[in-house]
Amino acid sequence: MLPSNQPFNPLIPPPPGAPAAARPTWVALALWGLPNRGAAWFVTWLAVGVALAFLCYGILNPICFIWGLFALIAAIWYYRAMRWVDLHGRWS
Repeated sequence: MLPSNQPFNPLIPPPPGAPAAARPTWVALALWGLPNRGAAWFVTWLAVGVALAFLCYGILNPICFIWGLFALIAAIWYYRAMRWVDLHGRWS
């Protein structure tokens, strides 16, 4: 833990002995079943690829734009969850 006279800086990770913060529900759901950061990045880029594919196919079938937006929202959700863990918690 930081001494009380030092302000909290989210860019500095917690020291090695500090306990990890409890994950909020939205972070736990986003990272559920993903064992590490590499797997989370894989799922994030997979969602981006699926979003691009659906958005491109949306030219022929407009309903695919909606699916592309859902995949893009999922990719943003995964990224934000990873960022939360980087700033407030631990991966292991």
